[in-house]
Amino acid sequence: MPLPRLLSLASTPIGAVAGGLLLVSFSAPAAATLHGYCAPPTQCVDNGTNSPTSTNPPAQFGFTTSPGPSSGDLFVDVLVPNNEDLSPSKLSFALTGTLSGTATLFNTSPWASGQLDAYLGTPIMGAEPANPIGAFLKAPATGFFVYQVDLGTTTLQGPSNHWCHRWRT
Repeated sequence: MPLPRLLSLASTPIGAVAGGLLLVSFSAPAAATLHGYCAPPTQCVDNGTNSPTSTNPPAQFGFTTSPGPSSGDLFVDVLVPNNEDLSPSKLSFALTGTLSGTATLFNTSPWASGQLDAYLGTPIMGAEPANPIGAFLKAPATGFFVYQVDLGTTTLQGPSNHWCHRWRT
């Protein structure tokens, strides 16, 4: 039986990559909460909306879930404001580390309204919590180009079982 998808701004300690935002979805039990982390924490400072970083590439970032551990299919979406991406089809984002893959352009039309899960469609449709575009969009951008990678089935640890817990406040 497929598990519901959780879409999160990674509890917000992850953020801008090349001027964009990083979002993840993880198929896990509906009661699970996805957490993102950066180490050291000065790399991704929460500004109340997201956690931008000027570190390119960000080092030592990842995700945990609670309760954990929990297994599921991990998707990572990079959102790049459409006013900063003049050649979206020429851009991609390499994710390397324990899990590796390349986020490529999801659609040549930017996400410009509504909820992210509706834009992404199956298998992300119905993700919780809802991620309306207004939660992320700032002028002069009018939308985001979305770059997606499916990192496959993985097991995320609970925050207390992972080395990142020492940086949590």
